[in-house]
Amino acid sequence: MAKKLEGEARDDYLRRLDRGLSRLFIVLTLLIALIVLIVAVASRDLFAAGIVLAALFTGAFFLLGLVAWIRLGGHGIISNKRVFQFLLLISVIVALIVAIWNDLVNGGYIFIGTPVASGDVNPYHDFVAAALTFVALSFGLFLFQLTVVCEGFGIIWFAGLIIRRFMPGVLKGVRLATFTRKDGAQTRVMLWLMDIPDILDLSKLEVQAERPKNKFSWDRFYHAIFWEIFLGTIIAIYVSLNPILLESLDIVQAFGVLSSISMVIPIIIIPWFALLALQARIPGVTKEFELFRGIRSRFLQTFVALGTIVVFIRLALEKQDLGVVIGSFASYYVLLGVFSVYFAFVYFNCFENDLARETERRYQKL
Repeated sequence: MAKKLEGEARDDYLRRLDRGLSRLFIVLTLLIALIVLIVAVASRDLFAAGIVLAALFTGAFFLLGLVAWIRLGGHGIISNKRVFQFLLLISVIVALIVAIWNDLVNGGYIFIGTPVASGDVNPYHDFVAAALTFVALSFGLFLFQLTVVCEGFGIIWFAGLIIRRFMPGVLKGVRLATFTRKDGAQTRVMLWLMDIPDILDLSKLEVQAERPKNKFSWDRFYHAIFWEIFLGTIIAIYVSLNPILLESLDIVQAFGVLSSISMVIPIIIIPWFALLALQARIPGVTKEFELFRGIRSRFLQTFVALGTIVVFIRLALEKQDLGVVIGSFASYYVLLGVFSVYFAFVYFNCFENDLARETERRYQKL
């Protein structure tokens, strides 16, 4: 895509790219279904088939994301050059911290220069090995971050596909709703999910995509990260510390499963911010009702029961070692934090503007 493409030319290019990625996704899904079916029949082990399914879909989203990044990444608000520089800087800093930490654990004779107690070994004899390890670790971390960004492009593209296909119809259903039995089941669910008061005139629903931004939305970026980590924490507590589940599942295994599915959490959060970019709102007597704030309020009311969370934590600590619980949460938060930060960045840098404009266009056609 030429960098200067704007308006209809840009929209047409994005639609063609979307159709191409959709076909690729369908082909990959059919291949994955076939492979998983063969594994399930051959091994007669549904758990093994589930692991294969998760691994293959991770690879599929990586491939989709790689294509999307090649076609879109260079045209984001923040250039690819700056993104690569940031990823490299993070890799070097983390590798250096790990190298110094390992050096301190082993006696501190490489970076600090403390002699080895025996005196038989030169204090600096391992400097070359340490340097090679540092370079290898930096390179590995850089590749890991590139992989996460590719996964982010794949996951966010898929979330955008769902939003573009279903959000216009949802908004139309809300606009035509009457808060009576005439409303369909799907409409009633959406009215409940968005926590819309029945005193509002829904026919006045306004949807107008924001003008394309030339600056990165740092404020929304931080808010998205907060909500992704917040949701990930709630899910971790309800699943991993649930006393019923802990009777048949080890807490470390539970957190291992949660870590592997933590990349799906942005699919739940991103639609909220799509509503924000669409400026979906209903005029009221004193102030406008924003659908974004409504769905956020419903989420807090439904999923955050502090009493239940406290009970789960207390019961879990009665059966599990505190160190095991803290260690499991720490390892889980590392992956959750990485996915949350990079996936949110991908959305706001490359997808938000075009997604809002295309969703509004489809809504107006309805």
